[in-house]
Amino acid sequence: MKTFDTATMRHLDRLTINEKKIPAEILMNRAGNGAAEEIIEYVKIYHSSHIRRFVIITGSGNNGGDGFVIADYLAKYTHKEIIVFTSCSFSEMKSDEAVFYGKKIAESINNLPISELIINRGDMVIDCLLGTGFKGKIKKSYQDVIMKINESGVPVVSIDIPSGLNGDNGVAASPSVIADLTVTIGYPKIGFFKNDGPSHCGILRCVDIGIDSDNYESLLDTVFSDDVCKFFKKVAYNSHKNSRGSVLVIGGSALYGGAPILSSMSALRSGCGICRVVTANHRFSNYPASLIVYFSDNKEGFFNLNDKQVRRFIDDSDSIVIGPGMSDHWRNDDFVENLLSIDKPVVIDAGALNIISNSRRIYKNNGVRVLTPHQGEMERLLKGFGLTKYLKSDRHIQAVKIAEVTGAFIVLKGFRSVVASPDARYRINCSGNSNLATAGSGDCLSGIIASYLNKIDDYFDAITAAVFIHGLVGELSDKGCGMISDDIPSLIPNALRMITKR
Repeated sequence: MKTFDTATMRHLDRLTINEKKIPAEILMNRAGNGAAEEIIEYVKIYHSSHIRRFVIITGSGNNGGDGFVIADYLAKYTHKEIIVFTSCSFSEMKSDEAVFYGKKIAESINNLPISELIINRGDMVIDCLLGTGFKGKIKKSYQDVIMKINESGVPVVSIDIPSGLNGDNGVAASPSVIADLTVTIGYPKIGFFKNDGPSHCGILRCVDIGIDSDNYESLLDTVFSDDVCKFFKKVAYNSHKNSRGSVLVIGGSALYGGAPILSSMSALRSGCGICRVVTANHRFSNYPASLIVYFSDNKEGFFNLNDKQVRRFIDDSDSIVIGPGMSDHWRNDDFVENLLSIDKPVVIDAGALNIISNSRRIYKNNGVRVLTPHQGEMERLLKGFGLTKYLKSDRHIQAVKIAEVTGAFIVLKGFRSVVASPDARYRINCSGNSNLATAGSGDCLSGIIASYLNKIDDYFDAITAAVFIHGLVGELSDKGCGMISDDIPSLIPNALRMITKR
């Protein structure tokens, strides 16, 4: 999805009103209704008793007008109490559209001045206080409101942008709203991805209100559900296990026996027909019945490419994951090096990434390769490939540079993961939350990627889709910070169903 600065967004708004002849009142209605639908969807991750009331806090601009539309929609389509706290009277709103929608809810929905704001346990705050036009210092009365919001401990949803955040440079005024969910209108703002932006926006959703941007160049390529759902095709009714792709996972050791299980179960839950596992962990025998598992013929934690069963598994696979839980045994270096001469898609993760960092192997003349480093592994790759001058660069620059020098696709994991291609394109993923900050999460991602490399024709799109689905799983979990990697595979079908239904 395209991403713009705030000046371009205002310009596109005016063009839509003046040239496409869509009244501002209609655009505000679309924005509010779309945001309300996202809020209703978001509430589902909470137990019904945890969210008893919507507290909508409105400023005097169009952002406040969006809040009035949201209040009207939630009143119609939910059974929860709604209260609107306003910074000014409805007649004092800065736009005619906001005045119109404010007066529309005046008699049917409880509304009070913002000076009487009270936030209770069981509330969900909807922040419509300040929009993208805010610049400078927050006035004292608003500071008190924002501090109440941040200290409330209840879920917070910001509309278009968290109040106090600069939509261009991502610098947050003091104080600024820290949102759990930001529902942005039209297109994402570039400030969401700079400085304080990621930590203040939380989960991101985008509402399409019909703003045309065909003739305008994006500042950043971001990934939302509407982008990803286009990548998937319907599975044929007469499909069989071999037509759905075969994934091979190679990894595991005495210390990390579970890693290849996480990767392989995630591949299966992502729709591959067969998943085989080659592991060096002889201590673990409780593998799921849906997996085909082969234990390598040594007990020292290394793999042998001359093993006939390993070769057979490689020959029978459509894509390969190498590295989850792999030990640093020196003989694995040769195994990984030789495996990378095979002309099949290979996802390189964890232990295998460390081997790559040391070997400085270039992949430009081989098959498709996907490297999936976290930030620490990325730093080792940069050092290994002689790119130390980029150690302090932005994450997307690091990912692009490693992609260029290796000829591999790169997934730089973390909040707002970066997907980069060998031709210097890159995308910023907009799904995910801190629930995924748990050991083994990356192993699951490698399995999803391997599965989608067999399902989606364009490799860049396949990897992008895998990263997005993995992030969405974190958002769908109701376990919060208690989520563990074992929870991830079973949630993958739910995540895919959520975006393909939209």
